[in-house]
Amino acid sequence: MTGTVKHQGLGRLCQGVGGKAVFDSSKNAQGLRERFACMLREYSVFSCIMSSPRVVTFRIAPEKVAELDTLAKAMDRDRSYLLNEAVEAYLSEQRRFIAMVEEGLEDMRSGRFYTDEEVGLMIEEWSREAQSKAK
Repeated sequence: MTGTVKHQGLGRLCQGVGGKAVFDSSKNAQGLRERFACMLREYSVFSCIMSSPRVVTFRIAPEKVAELDTLAKAMDRDRSYLLNEAVEAYLSEQRRFIAMVEEGLEDMRSGRFYTDEEVGLMIEEWSREAQSKAK
């Protein structure tokens, strides 16, 4: 569950319980309200971002696990955080790549493309420019 709670005079707190967000205004939250009263005064919005994560298992070389752990320690993060960041970066790059391919296919269908001869001429021109800059 994902939610946002505005606090009103040390109102409800958002706590993670069993991987789910719980909005709690009961006396169980009293200790937290007291411990974090200064933060509650400064911030008017709390967000719980955890939404029932799934466990995924895969094989990875032990050296890579050791590297991940070293990096995680240096960043004061855990291995799971780094893996989630890596997966998000990979997915983002793949979405970008797919969008570029679709854009290129649409350009091709619309007749916006270069012929082989035009591409060859551009490459020759770039090569000449690079050689003249090198001199």
